[in-house]
This record gives sequence, C-alpha cells and structure tokens, in this order.
Amino acid sequence: ARHFNVSEAEALDRLRRQQASIAVSERLRQVHGSRLVSISVEHRPTWGLVVRLADPASFEAFVAVEQGLEIPVRFVAGLASNRSQALRVLD
Repeated sequence: ARHFNVSEAEALDRLRRQQASIAVSERLRQVHGSRLVSISVEHRPTWGLVVRLADPASFEAFVAVEQGLEIPVRFVAGLASNRSQALRVLD
C-alpha cells in the first residue's frame, strides 16, 4: 500500500483484481496470439492491464469483468517484435 501510496483497502482490492486478471490475460493471449509482445500490470496512474502488440492496428481499451471485478485493459500497438521473437533474443 505504501509503495503505491494507496490505502490498505485499495491495495487489497488491487490484489484481488490482479488475481482475477489471470483469466483475462489468458483470454488475451488466445485472442492476440502471434502479435502479442507482453501483458503487464500497471499501477500508476491507475491500476490495469497493459497489452503490448507487434501490430500497427490499434485496439480500443475496454473493461473486462472477471469474478465480479472490473479489469481495465489498454493496448499499446506497433511494437517492433512479438513475444516469440523477443524470447529468442534472450536465449
């Protein structure tokens, strides 16, 4: 809570949403497949998932609902490589 300057109640809510976001992340992996670069949790300015894509097409941000919790999702498009290419560089 202190690290992100939020109340304990907000920190607990973020933890619950992060746990619920696993299912949302899996669905995003299936939908975006080969153009997916990464999925990460953003804490500032607000909590949500950020999906980075190696695709020039833009996708509208949306709010998924999982386990009764709202999971904001936004996209960053047009990255130079996809997830598989990035992982090959690390090997």
